[in-house]
Amino acid sequence: MSTIHNQDVSILGDLTLNPTNAQGNYITLDVTNVLRFRTPTEVAAEVAALTGSDKTYVHDQLISAAVWNITHNLGKRPSVMVVDSGDSLVMGQIDYIDDNNLTLTFNSGFNGYAYFN
Repeated sequence: MSTIHNQDVSILGDLTLNPTNAQGNYITLDVTNVLRFRTPTEVAAEVAALTGSDKTYVHDQLISAAVWNITHNLGKRPSVMVVDSGDSLVMGQIDYIDDNNLTLTFNSGFNGYAYFN
């Protein structure tokens, strides 16, 4: 395995990154050609801003719970996709409170992300 610091390189094959103190789940290349680690919320916001697409929201459920009360402030009743901390799709009950709030109910508690659009 090679280590590359501060130089241009062409990569053919797999790339393995072992960053120190990296924050985020996704690696992105920004407009200045710098690789950055980003959270799901940062990625969703950037995609929406770049594409001019409909509003989206990513909820990060840090504390394990069977009921998630979420304020998304999208002004609509969005579609919802939930994944656990291992990125497995989780199905649950969605109860819309109004156009900005909802409750997700699951059979057991866990932490993860809810993606809204």
